Amino acid sequence: MSTFFVDFIKKTEHNMLIFSKHPNLAVIANFIQIFQDQGFEIVVPSGKESSLHPGQLEIEQRVLDPLRQALVRGELIQTPGGIQLESPSLFMRVHEAEIFAEMLVGGIEKLADGIRTARLVRPMERRIKFNTTGGVNGYIVQNAILGLRGEKISFYVLRGANDMIRLAFFIRDQVVYKRRKNTSSAWISNVSCNSRDLAELLRANNFIDDLPQTNNTRDEQKAINFHEEIEQSVLPPAQAP
Repeated sequence: MSTFFVDFIKKTEHNMLIFSKHPNLAVIANFIQIFQDQGFEIVVPSGKESSLHPGQLEIEQRVLDPLRQALVRGELIQTPGGIQLESPSLFMRVHEAEIFAEMLVGGIEKLADGIRTARLVRPMERRIKFNTTGGVNGYIVQNAILGLRGEKISFYVLRGANDMIRLAFFIRDQVVYKRRKNTSSAWISNVSCNSRDLAELLRANNFIDDLPQTNNTRDEQKAINFHEEIEQSVLPPAQAP
């Protein structure tokens, strides 16, 4: 089985929660623990007045929405003792570079699905900004968020040597994850390379006019070619993006 060098880029822009007043100490401790475990930076105010008093919209976006989303996906769970993180043996976040590495060793059909999805994502570059988050064998991995009616979807792409998007997948969330019901169950991912589903979403939101042909027999050959290309491009960690 082939192996691929996977590089992760740590995010430098941290989400931040600012309390405008001093809540109950137990509330502060609970929020700090939950948010720090999720990579959020918590700023507790001093006794001095600050101009950074969050409004309702900011509280919704930075506190309540992430909590709701985490509860929906099962990352946080309700317990008699309050909200807690789910056990890492049942829920885990996955970096997108790992997903692409799995695709590259998962067979030609999986790669062909990623190529079909990439065909739909490429035109979106004119509308949304892609940010680099890592790499696979020196090839750049990026993500971007597209707003739809009532929801947001996240695109993840692997660019080729010519900087063109070669593989892509999407999620109807902003966190790539795997979860399972118990430790004897198989992991289930929220990742999708279903180009038909994506095309229908884009059409329903007026991003495309017609549903494109998704089963192109040439995609399998493109998958073979790209697999050979990226497999031969191993770079030492110091040269990876």
